Amino acid sequence: MAGAPAQGGALTSEHQRPAPFEPPAPTAARWHGLAIAAFLAISLVWWAHVWFGGNPAHTITCNCGDSVEQVWWFEWLPWALLHGHNPFLTNAIWARFGGVNAMSNTSWFAPAAILSPVTLLWGPVASFNVANLLAPVVSGWATFALAGRFTPRWVPRFVAGALFAFSPYILRNTVLGHI
Repeated sequence: MAGAPAQGGALTSEHQRPAPFEPPAPTAARWHGLAIAAFLAISLVWWAHVWFGGNPAHTITCNCGDSVEQVWWFEWLPWALLHGHNPFLTNAIWARFGGVNAMSNTSWFAPAAILSPVTLLWGPVASFNVANLLAPVVSGWATFALAGRFTPRWVPRFVAGALFAFSPYILRNTVLGHI
């Protein structure tokens, strides 16, 4: 009988060798972490001109479209809260016409709130660049997670996430300030 002790109670030579090392099978959290890391690496390559070629606190992705307005919204929310102003109504812009009602305007309260520490430390341009860096990553990860409802396999889920995250639609809109 294979694997049974020999007659003197000694183990056979088969049981004296240690088992070969097998890494643990990746868990779902590990697959998600790998996907996020891969999407972040691709996003860093895409935005390399900002993160490695310039200063992320002073280099904006594109001085076109609505990016300048969106940078302003990143700065407005922390400033308004720290100075006791109503963040939903501002006279800082369009003052002659009564100001701006942020609830009826394109506003970025969620990203501005999440990135407020970045804004307070390095400024609104840095927050805008962080948002541009993370937008494809979050979009790709959400698509990766959604694809898990259709297939348990990692490769098709990653391809689906990458195709959406780095599609012309997502990348062109982030450049124009539409995160």
